[in-house]
Amino acid sequence: MRPLVVLGLLSAACSPPRVPAHVDLSPQTATRPVLAPRARSARAFSWTATDLPAGFHLVAAAGHAIVYLAAAHELRRSTDGGATFVELALPPPASPHDDGMPRAMWAEGDRLVVATEYAVFGSADRGASWSRLAEPTLPSGPPGVPSPIQAVWGARADLYFATNVGEVHHSSDAGRTWRVWSSHTGGAFLGLGGAEDGTLAVVGCFGFFFRSSDRGASWTRGASFGDDTCAALVAAADARRFAVVRIDRELVRTEDAGAHWERVDAGIAPHAVSAAWNDWIVVGDGVARSLDGGVTWRRESVSLGPPAPFVADRYRGGKLVLVGVARAGDEAYAVGRRTDASGEDEDGEHAVIAIARSPRALSLSSARAP
Repeated sequence: MRPLVVLGLLSAACSPPRVPAHVDLSPQTATRPVLAPRARSARAFSWTATDLPAGFHLVAAAGHAIVYLAAAHELRRSTDGGATFVELALPPPASPHDDGMPRAMWAEGDRLVVATEYAVFGSADRGASWSRLAEPTLPSGPPGVPSPIQAVWGARADLYFATNVGEVHHSSDAGRTWRVWSSHTGGAFLGLGGAEDGTLAVVGCFGFFFRSSDRGASWTRGASFGDDTCAALVAAADARRFAVVRIDRELVRTEDAGAHWERVDAGIAPHAVSAAWNDWIVVGDGVARSLDGGVTWRRESVSLGPPAPFVADRYRGGKLVLVGVARAGDEAYAVGRRTDASGEDEDGEHAVIAIARSPRALSLSSARAP
C-alpha cells in the first residue's frame, strides 16, 4: 500500500532545514467568511459499497465514467463508472532497480499516466499500450542514479511529477520534453495537485508548501503547514485556497495562498482530500463533504453491504477506511480497505478498494488484498 511506502521514506528523504510556522490550529468555525465563487455543483451523492477481489491503493478518474484502479502489481480500467472492470498490462519496469509498482497515477480523457518508483509511463489509448516518458536522476552524486518519484499530476498537454529530492518536473508537450524546477530545500516532495485555472501546489516534509500560478513556470514558497510534520496529499481549489492532509491525519487549509494555515474539522479522520472550487470531499474513516470551501461539513452516508464470499472472515463486520479520492467533473471515486471488526488491520493487509459510480451516484468498493 503506497501510504506505507511513503511513510517509510520520510526519515531518509527529509532533510533538516526548517521554516517558521504560521499555523493556526484553533478549531474552525462556521462564521468565517469565504470570498470565493459558489460551488459549481451541489449534486447529492449516494455512496454504496461492493467488493472486488484485489487490494487496490490508487484511483484515477478520466471523466465520462472512465476510472482506473492500481494495486501493487495490478491495473484495472472501468468504462461504466465502476460497474465492471478489465485488467490492463502494467508498463514494464524501467530498470533492474525499479520494482514496477505504481506509485502515482493520473488520467484525463483517453490518457493515462502511471509513475513507478523511478519512471513515468504514458498511454494515449486508455492503458492498452505504453511509452516511457521520463526517468529522472539525482541532481547530485554519481551520474545516472535514479531519483524516486512521489506524485504525478496533469492538465491537457501539461504533465508534472514530483520527486523526493525537492524537484518538480514539467512537460508542456505531453511528456516529449521536460524541464526541472528545484526547490533547493533538500527535502522530499510527496504530494502534487492542481486546479482548473492552472494553479499548482507541491508539499512535502517539514511543512514545505510551494505554489505556482503560471503552470509551473515559477514557484512561490508559502508558510509551513507544520514544521515537524510532512504531507503527501494537497488539493488546489483555486489560486488562493488549498487543502493539505498531513501524515498525522490532520486536515489544514489556507485561504490566502499559503500565508496562513488553519485546522479543518471535517468530522472524520482524513486520509485524502479533493477540492473543486467550493465543493470539497474528504475521505478517511468515512466520507465528508463541504459546499462552502471547507468551512462547514456534513458526513455522507456510506452503505457497506455484506462482504463478498472471497472476503476473509476476519473482515466480516469490519469497517471501511478510504485512503484516496479522485474526481472528474461530477464524478468522484475513492479507494481504501476493509479492517477487521475492531477497526484494526494488524498485518497491514489492505483489504479494500473504494470506487465510484458516477455521475448519477457515487459508490465505494472494498476488496480483499491478494
